[in-house]
Amino acid sequence: MAEEEKTHAAIDVQVPLEQHDTEIADMEPLIVKDLLTAVGWLWKNCHAFRGFVEEPWYLKLNQEDQEKALQFNQAEINDDQQLAKEPFMFCFQFKEDMDVFLCECLDKRHLRINSMFMEF
Repeated sequence: MAEEEKTHAAIDVQVPLEQHDTEIADMEPLIVKDLLTAVGWLWKNCHAFRGFVEEPWYLKLNQEDQEKALQFNQAEINDDQQLAKEPFMFCFQFKEDMDVFLCECLDKRHLRINSMFMEF
């Protein structure tokens, strides 16, 4: 694909990380800290993706629902592991984009993240 034909990822952004209260972030569980770190990397590197990237919908939940999602995730019930991961899932349009993201965030930075790709 020629460089001029390449499109950039559309990222579903809610609130800039700079507005996140750092004192609250220090009290967040590791999965949430890693999720926020991964989102920050995604925003800074959106030019590296050619398809749509949907951020985890955990970020869109109200505080009560976030607490429920965290409790369910921490319970790690074998039958519902996939369901427990859904609120924390990054969804990519293209597998190649997901591979770039996982290489950086999972392999290099050792972040606890979940992702999947689904051609829209």
